[in-house]
Amino acid sequence: MKLFGSSGIRGRYGSVVTPDLALKLGRAVGSLNYRSVIVARDTRLSGEALCHALRTGLLSSGCEVVDLGVLPTPLLCFATRHFGKDCGVMITASHNPGEYNGFKLCKQDGCAFSPHEGARIEQRILENKLPERPWDDFGSGRANRDVVAAYLQTLHSHFTLEGTAKLLLDAGNGAAFQLSPKLLRDFGYEVVEVNCTPDGSFPNRDPEPTAHTLHETAKLVAANRCQLGFCHDGDADRVVVIDDRGRVVDFDKFLVFLAREIVELTGIGRIVTTVDASMLVERVLTTVEVTRTRVGDVSVAHALREQPGAFGGEPCGAYLFPSHGLWPDGVYAIFKILELLERKGKPLSELLDELPAYCTIREKFLCRRGQKEAAMELIKERLPQARSINTIDGIRADYGSHVVLIRPSGTEGLIRFNLEAHSREVIDQERPHFAQLITEAIEMVSHV
Repeated sequence: MKLFGSSGIRGRYGSVVTPDLALKLGRAVGSLNYRSVIVARDTRLSGEALCHALRTGLLSSGCEVVDLGVLPTPLLCFATRHFGKDCGVMITASHNPGEYNGFKLCKQDGCAFSPHEGARIEQRILENKLPERPWDDFGSGRANRDVVAAYLQTLHSHFTLEGTAKLLLDAGNGAAFQLSPKLLRDFGYEVVEVNCTPDGSFPNRDPEPTAHTLHETAKLVAANRCQLGFCHDGDADRVVVIDDRGRVVDFDKFLVFLAREIVELTGIGRIVTTVDASMLVERVLTTVEVTRTRVGDVSVAHALREQPGAFGGEPCGAYLFPSHGLWPDGVYAIFKILELLERKGKPLSELLDELPAYCTIREKFLCRRGQKEAAMELIKERLPQARSINTIDGIRADYGSHVVLIRPSGTEGLIRFNLEAHSREVIDQERPHFAQLITEAIEMVSHV
């Protein structure tokens, strides 16, 4: 598909994403008989212009439009289900830099559009199959702010928490700038706010929360003597945790910790994660059925929809809780994490240090967009025999002492290479062979 990727439409504002595209998207959604639509946006500077154009397209197609204003993506998904609307459209580029924007679409149950459903919308846009409506047949629009109260009521129905800890909340100047601190205080927590003013230029840190971008925030957790820090991306469908020692958690360890505790809490022995998650998942969760999907929370959500499980997640900090909803929710995740830690009665640092540590390297190899498929076929043919191979998204090969993931980027002219092993010695021993394999395959297809 030209417009839709693994998580809706996303690109630089003014080139890929424009008000004209927003207008056409609104008309395309309306033309496919989604009669009631909820819209929201994050804090990006281009969001308001895109929202006006999107609403115009929806209204001109006869849709009833409810505008939530600036709110996190998970609140849009929750509202779409809660208010029984046909569809939700979120204007966001999630964790991408401020010059990007885009659109995420969800269905009546809050679950993201499938690739097939996205393709139908894209076809309408690209083929300009957008019928004109009579001059007197327009939809209606209104604002609605009741969703926050409904969401808070849901949290209180799901969680009974002590509310005695001192917490740091870094909203990254994004969509949860007001919501997450407010909800935590409602449960009694003392909250230190960091980057909790709305600013779509993201002046203080990159919208993607990583160990690198959260370096200064981690210092503040320790300096303010907070028990934990919680850090969102631009639209708050993710949350990254800083532990009681002021360390940004190891993403893979934390995913395994969450999965293990939720399986124990629910008694449901199945989880869903992606091919890029650590081999730690299977090594620790030995009695749990693990389903791996393509990279992207949309794939995780649809796998959980097809076969229910206790938990779904990606190592980037996107976590899905099926008992709550089939969408990644970085706000809800905060309260689930607090519940699990209160249940364990131990500091998070201690719980994570109990898990084994593996070594991982991640590299990128330049490969032209039109040559990635041929290069991947050559790599697959020449790959050493493995204990198991998963080809649902690139090639994930498990060799026992190490796991290799080679996959083409969905948005860039790159082939990505991850190598994970029990020790640095294994990494140093195995890396040259696989790097040479990938390099030679790219060179061969470039000369065809």
